[in-house]
Amino acid sequence: MSLFWISFSMRFFIEYIRFEKNQEKEQWHTQLFPMVSILIPCYNEEDTIYDTVKSLYTELKYVHYEIICIDDGSTDKTWEVLTALKKNGEIGGLRIIRVVNNAGKAHALMQGAIAAKGEFLLGLDADSFLEHDAIDHLVINILGYKNKLTHFLGQRKGIGAVTGNPFVRNRSTLLAKVQLVEYASITGLIKRSQRLFGRIGTVSGVCVLFRKRALMDIGWWDQDMITEDIAVTWKLQIEGWEAYFEPKAICWMLVPETIKGLFNQRFRWAQGGSEVMIHYFKILFQPKKWSQLPLLIELIISFIWSYMWYLGMFLFFYSWFINGHINWMAFALGALLVLICMVQIIVALKLAKRYDPKVMDYFLWAAWYPFIYWLINPLTVALAFPKAVMTKIKGGQATWTSPDRGLKEMG
Repeated sequence: MSLFWISFSMRFFIEYIRFEKNQEKEQWHTQLFPMVSILIPCYNEEDTIYDTVKSLYTELKYVHYEIICIDDGSTDKTWEVLTALKKNGEIGGLRIIRVVNNAGKAHALMQGAIAAKGEFLLGLDADSFLEHDAIDHLVINILGYKNKLTHFLGQRKGIGAVTGNPFVRNRSTLLAKVQLVEYASITGLIKRSQRLFGRIGTVSGVCVLFRKRALMDIGWWDQDMITEDIAVTWKLQIEGWEAYFEPKAICWMLVPETIKGLFNQRFRWAQGGSEVMIHYFKILFQPKKWSQLPLLIELIISFIWSYMWYLGMFLFFYSWFINGHINWMAFALGALLVLICMVQIIVALKLAKRYDPKVMDYFLWAAWYPFIYWLINPLTVALAFPKAVMTKIKGGQATWTSPDRGLKEMG
């Protein structure tokens, strides 16, 4: 998969440069672009929501947009902060919605979508800043103005969602720096490859533009899924809509800086992936929906790999300590895997450097990536899968908690 991502992302880069040159000849009149409703679901975001809303109001060059903040049953002072912003008129046109009881991020987005005036909905996390031209690039894509990158499956119903390109903005701790490398390289590389192939595993819930008509067509977000972004991506594509990735739509976000915060975040993602895999396992027997089959197979293999990873480590150490036999082949294969991982990160950081010139400064921190993530991620998958099975059996509303936004003293 690593070699697949490297080769396809490099092809994406070559074609994207070619389309960029063609795009420079076009004059986009963004003042004529349609209304975009920015939906910001909040749960206990008193520390971040003011700065996020303020940055949208002062930095964006896009003309036709509105900001809708949805407080989903926060137990801190999030509602008080939003109310103060609304009353003092500091943010013109700000609209706020209060959900009394925490009903989940998908439910909060739904409430915002109902109130939205725009025909396009931008989902944005409460800790995220957008680059001044991010919405412009997202809209150009979703309207189909930019030439479409070649892929295997071709155009179907239309473009239902365009996901932005998240970068980490808190960079003071080891975990933050490793995640910076991950988002700039691993995540971006995968999305480039998947876009060229014709299917994206998930749009980034931190920053994604939806066509409202597409969401209406699929019945909106699933409120029983713990990760609404993974679920809605699969739902859109299975129902015939395209999902795109736009690397120039830059979004700056905060990431966890504690092991506990990182583990909880990855556990939630693993549970969400498990729920999607369980829900859509049926497409194996539905040939009309086999366009999504490569992603399903990759997801299944990833889950099997996670369990085999720990089984392999157990057998390795058992053989070493009990039988006194060291499996040098395992060492050799592990070294090869790390080498390929480093090559992948180098290629990806070179591609990401166009959008964040300082990202290569953090390459040496990539050495921690295999050590930290190959221990944490498989463990979260192994633990989250049984919970996902029980959740699907029980059903019910998927509520949420605000994730670890980093160490407060580091901004």
